[in-house]
Amino acid sequence: MSAYESIFQAIAAGATLFTVNRRLARTLLEGYALYQKKCGVKVWKRPEITTLDTWLASRLADVGQQGNLLNSAQSDCLWQQVVRADLLKQQLDLMQIQATTRLVAQAHRLVVDAQCLNHLSHGSSHYQVAALLSAEHQAFLRWQSAYLLRCHQQGWLDGVALTDHVITLLDQGRVGAPGCGGSSRSGAVAKYCRADFSSRIGAFPFS
Repeated sequence: MSAYESIFQAIAAGATLFTVNRRLARTLLEGYALYQKKCGVKVWKRPEITTLDTWLASRLADVGQQGNLLNSAQSDCLWQQVVRADLLKQQLDLMQIQATTRLVAQAHRLVVDAQCLNHLSHGSSHYQVAALLSAEHQAFLRWQSAYLLRCHQQGWLDGVALTDHVITLLDQGRVGAPGCGGSSRSGAVAKYCRADFSSRIGAFPFS
């Protein structure tokens, strides 16, 4: 564990360490405990070593909004409702709707992580270049717009949008920023960097 001593020193100083999964978080917690014992420390504050998703959800709980967040089952159900309604309107049939909506949800996440999705303005149109798009692309944009509109109307928070929402809460000073530490290579963490949160969050090369 000697290779991690500088990281554990940062954690002891109050850094937050994001990991790619809970298993790695548990392993690093155990390693941190061994480090503290090696340093002769008998009692220490539990370090903030966690996954990004867990940390983000905790920030929602800080402001009493945890009930607004759609879980994966709720999100999948909403995607299916949106797709079925659009197919009915377009008078189209589609086999394997569940498999299709899973792919649509994955595409939505990739688009958001890549920051290709401008925040939806509910009075604007996504179809300014519709003539240049394939039928499949146009269908995806219709479904995505309908999905986001339903979330907006009902006050639901799409899990994919959780990072942006917490960034807004941070900017408003409603939640505390993480300490100087982090571990993840996801598009979500990259958003913090692009949003000029580099002064609040760093990254260690765990994978």
